[in-house]
Amino acid sequence: MMDSAHNSVFLPDCGKDCLMTAIGNALSAMQASMMRLNASASNIANIRSTGVMPGEGAGGDTSANPPASSSVSAYQPIYTVQSESAGGGTVATYAPTKPATLPSYDPSSSHANEAGMVAMPNVSFVSELTEQQMARLSFEANVKVIETAHKATGSLLESWA
Repeated sequence: MMDSAHNSVFLPDCGKDCLMTAIGNALSAMQASMMRLNASASNIANIRSTGVMPGEGAGGDTSANPPASSSVSAYQPIYTVQSESAGGGTVATYAPTKPATLPSYDPSSSHANEAGMVAMPNVSFVSELTEQQMARLSFEANVKVIETAHKATGSLLESWA
């Protein structure tokens, strides 16, 4: 933290260990932000990747062996799950969005069943844009943490000189 009266950095009693922990935590959070951005970008890129309705082939084919062209699954959207790491920081993993698809009317699609329905990925463009903004803001905030720790490290070294 900056002490505005003296234009210096206030350091808690734990010194450099706190700074290294702060940097490690910020780096893990930045990696999680990148994973959030990657998942969202993948979802947006595949927002129109339709497939056959679950449990059937194109044209409503429910046979055990539908033609290969009629058994295309829609894109499986993903999201990022973040949890606390035992050593500090955060751990991020990808998880499938559930439900993966929503029914959509598109009778001209080669994936359409007899009723003209296809499986559309369960992706909201607005939600994905919001997710990308949140990932960007989280990334930027953690860059600031690293910058502050860098300044504090300089102040710590100066105090030992």
